[in-house]
Amino acid sequence: MHKFLFVCFYSNFLDYLMSIGYLITSLKRIENLSIEVVYHHVDDISGAIESVKANAPDFVGLSIVQLNFEASLNFINSVKQINSDIKMILGGHEPSKYPEEMFNMCSGIDVICIGEAEETLYELVQIYIKKGSLHECDGICFRGDSGDIVFNQKRALVHDLDSLGFPERNYFKNHTDFFDVLVSRDCHGNCTFCCKLEDKTNQFIRSRSISHVLDEIGMLIKDYGAKYINFYDGTLTFGNDCDLVNGYEKFYEGMIIRGYKIHFSIFLRAELITDIVIEKLVKLRTIGLDVIFIGFESGNSEDLKLYGKRALLSDNERAASKLTHENIPFMPGFIMFNPYSTFEKLRSNMAFIKKHSLYFNINLLCTRLNIYSGTSIVNRIHSDGLLKCEINKPILSGHDYNFMDAKIGNAWIVFKSILDSSPKEPFDMYLKALTLYSNLYYSSHNDGKKTFVIEYQQLLNKYISDNQTICFNLMNVVLEKAEAGMGANLIILEERDLINNFLESTKMLLSNFKMKHMYYAKILTKTGELYSYYN
Repeated sequence: MHKFLFVCFYSNFLDYLMSIGYLITSLKRIENLSIEVVYHHVDDISGAIESVKANAPDFVGLSIVQLNFEASLNFINSVKQINSDIKMILGGHEPSKYPEEMFNMCSGIDVICIGEAEETLYELVQIYIKKGSLHECDGICFRGDSGDIVFNQKRALVHDLDSLGFPERNYFKNHTDFFDVLVSRDCHGNCTFCCKLEDKTNQFIRSRSISHVLDEIGMLIKDYGAKYINFYDGTLTFGNDCDLVNGYEKFYEGMIIRGYKIHFSIFLRAELITDIVIEKLVKLRTIGLDVIFIGFESGNSEDLKLYGKRALLSDNERAASKLTHENIPFMPGFIMFNPYSTFEKLRSNMAFIKKHSLYFNINLLCTRLNIYSGTSIVNRIHSDGLLKCEINKPILSGHDYNFMDAKIGNAWIVFKSILDSSPKEPFDMYLKALTLYSNLYYSSHNDGKKTFVIEYQQLLNKYISDNQTICFNLMNVVLEKAEAGMGANLIILEERDLINNFLESTKMLLSNFKMKHMYYAKILTKTGELYSYYN
């Protein structure tokens, strides 16, 4: 019996478990191979080493992302010193973008799987078990006998995503009634900051069949008691974007025919939200659509162009207006700061948020562009002399760049220091508020007059408005002082009273809202209709 151990390093959260689940499903086809998964914080390398000792694996697999990069490499070298026979197999964004550099940085790496790895890892492990030649496995690079790095032929993409099966979930800790589901791969968004490994030249979105997706939902309900699903796709689409309307209609019909009672959230791009799409979203609400995550990213045209967004400012305006008009809950994504931010652009973002009554707090105020290796925006930042690290190596910090205007940097430092002193709950609280709103929308308490829904909506709108007010007051003062040339430390010192009042007001708003929020939550708990807190 051979053993494969996945070691999952995380920082604040694990965002690659779906990928691990698909890899496990693929590996389970191999006879006499046991599989285990362990989870360790990036600060717990010693604990991860003990897990290796306890499991005594033949193979260790790691998915390397920016947040766990350094911990993973330190762990690999430490394990190799203990047992050099363990095969260290890597995948993920950083190894796929810079495989040769990874080998140079870490002598303990045996093989890197480049790109999508379900079939690659399956073949690779079989070759190891049968003592075959690594040269026979497409989609990998490895260290040859002479020490040179060998690159095998690129592996073709899997076009029939149904053939991959469902991602294995029995290995994931802390089971709840909340699950992620992935429908498609590839994206036509072309955002310049995106680090996903999809083939941007692919003209078509590779998508699972709707019947296969519905089968997975049925399995999650039956086997795991699932009550809530987050469709993990950057844009939920069953095929190409042009098939969006037809895909949503067929999904709606399939859910009705199968009689599934489950609630779900989706991601959607602003330029896709047209009148006919709104009609489909309204229909999806009747079968459980809860929240739409939509990446506006900016309220000005210059930044949208910088980010490579297909959406124009007019698309963002239209999407926000239509979703609000139809009372479809949505969570806006925003990138307030980037290397080329100006005070004018920041104020235009504020104006957009205020115009559409979007939720806004210190967390969103501090959102700053995160950069990743190999993305087109990094090339521009480098060419403009703003990149603080080397261009052709993995980027270990997403904020490893300077602002074009140092005054903007001072403003961000002030906001970040305030964020570090703020309660950590407001962002999560708003997600809980959106799901509770939908709880009420679907509940038996929603009488003909929609009394509870209207009451809670008024409560939520006031919470949004009050948060906007105190955030904008703070933002206006800080931006004015930074624009005048005042340094970050001096702004913090001079505006200590304003900052303290902001922190106190934020806590009070949160406390008052939570108290009233829980009143409605308890009512639904008594009738068993509180299906999700978006946990």
